[in-house]
Amino acid sequence: MSRQIKVSPTLLPNSPNLLARRWFGLLFLAVLVVGILITIFLVKETFAHTTVAIDINGNVREVRTDAHTVGEALQDAGILIDAADKVTPPLETRLNDKTTITIVKANQLVLEIGGEVRRVYTHSTDPLIILTEQSITLGPKDVLYVDNRPYQPSQTISKTPPHYLQVIRAKNYTLIDQDQPITDQSVAHTVGEVLDENHVTLYLADQISPSPNTPLIDGVEIVITRSNPVQISVDGQQLRTRAVGTTVNDVLNMLGFPLLGFDYTIPAENTPFSSDMAIQVVRVVEDFEVEQSPIPFEVVMVSANDLGPDEQRIIQAGVPGVQEARVRVRRENDQIVSRVIQEIWTVVDPIPQIVAYGGSPQE
Repeated sequence: MSRQIKVSPTLLPNSPNLLARRWFGLLFLAVLVVGILITIFLVKETFAHTTVAIDINGNVREVRTDAHTVGEALQDAGILIDAADKVTPPLETRLNDKTTITIVKANQLVLEIGGEVRRVYTHSTDPLIILTEQSITLGPKDVLYVDNRPYQPSQTISKTPPHYLQVIRAKNYTLIDQDQPITDQSVAHTVGEVLDENHVTLYLADQISPSPNTPLIDGVEIVITRSNPVQISVDGQQLRTRAVGTTVNDVLNMLGFPLLGFDYTIPAENTPFSSDMAIQVVRVVEDFEVEQSPIPFEVVMVSANDLGPDEQRIIQAGVPGVQEARVRVRRENDQIVSRVIQEIWTVVDPIPQIVAYGGSPQE
């Protein structure tokens, strides 16, 4: 036997009455939460027993707080304090009604030194005092830039705090010019700038080590080797210039006139170089030539019965021979100075001349 259960339509899941009840319940819960929060706020405001004034760089506002100390009051007011800020009275001071809390915020700036960049906080506007606070001491040749301008110790201190300080450390160097060393410091960027600072005049042939465009590094030794005037006679030219070298040969190589083959110089190439020396370069060229020359023919006398005394008849005409010689020719500055025969050989033998005569042969 089955049992039937009747369900009221108002209790079905999709019933309008059930949905209305659920929405009413949620709305009641929301109103309750808001009411609790408002009550807490009102209670807090009601029982906040202290009113303090907070002065931040001259801007003053009053707040009510139930905090017990200056630090708690600032935290309660949502005010962040940096380590460099000045707070009066101290954070641990207990509050009294109408207490005034004074905050002087530190100035923030960027400090660059030796390529290192740091952010610092300070209450000073004097660049030198700021450096002292950071335990930075300027050397006698160091340079300080304040907001990208060179700092002058005699200038009036601005009331406006700087935004950017840059310290450029001077580098040590030794300048050796004609064996006279100078030791100093400089903030120059290159070797050439150091030479300009020392008013060094250079000739084109002078040698500088390291080169002028080399970046200046701490402890660098700059050596100048001075050139000397010289007169050169070479390849048909007369040159007066300057050069650097230990010997005559060094000078010629530096100036682009190297000795080749049998070339020589006056004075000799190993002669020590001195100022105002006159050097003559003798270009020597040796080559070989082949020269031809005739070989005289011989005259052969034969007697002839058909000829009378003192009569002669040429039976065979003589023909000169040909010989060649290998000759070594030496030229100095395009002038022949010697010819030496190395070898001779016959190319064509001579043909003797045969002459017939009558009577006794003539001497």
